[in-house]
Amino acid sequence: MKGTLKVGAFNCKRSLPDTKFCKDHDIESQDLPIFGVVVNGELTKYENETTRQQPPSMKELHKFAIEKMPFDLVQMINHPSIIDERLHKAAIEQGKKGSILLLTDKYETSPKFASLVYQYRDHFVFGESRAKTLSMAQHFKVKKYPLLIAFLPKRGGKGFEVVRLEDVNQQEIGKWIDSLTSRNRSSSRTGRK
Repeated sequence: MKGTLKVGAFNCKRSLPDTKFCKDHDIESQDLPIFGVVVNGELTKYENETTRQQPPSMKELHKFAIEKMPFDLVQMINHPSIIDERLHKAAIEQGKKGSILLLTDKYETSPKFASLVYQYRDHFVFGESRAKTLSMAQHFKVKKYPLLIAFLPKRGGKGFEVVRLEDVNQQEIGKWIDSLTSRNRSSSRTGRK
């Protein structure tokens, strides 16, 4: 889970921002500690109705945090014929720098990938092909899983530059995506560089 979640703490009386946060979310000092997850600015409080254990166990908090991960930001790509619609066109319509596809042998989206998708959601549309999908493996000539492929629109809007990350090391993925965001490519809709 390292690098997947950001953990923070607040004290309702420590500072004006903390006090405002508590007030905005109906949190009273006497109710602390409270655990929650913030995704897209929305707080979801942890509530344990069954055991009333205070504080919750690490296992319970882990399960709660994973359930709240933004997996919905990952497009399922199970055949090459849907790449254009779900990744290429979506990236152009949303004014993104491009799209990124993960080809994996896993059967579920990993929390680490969902975290990266959330972190870079303003720059790219993300897709995933799970469980060594044969048609995708053949189309992209996959030799080893996992494989990341970025599709960056070429200048003038004709085609895509394809950038592959074959040797996926979890600590390098963020740097690789950072290098893609810093490329001098313009989006066809926003003019960003």
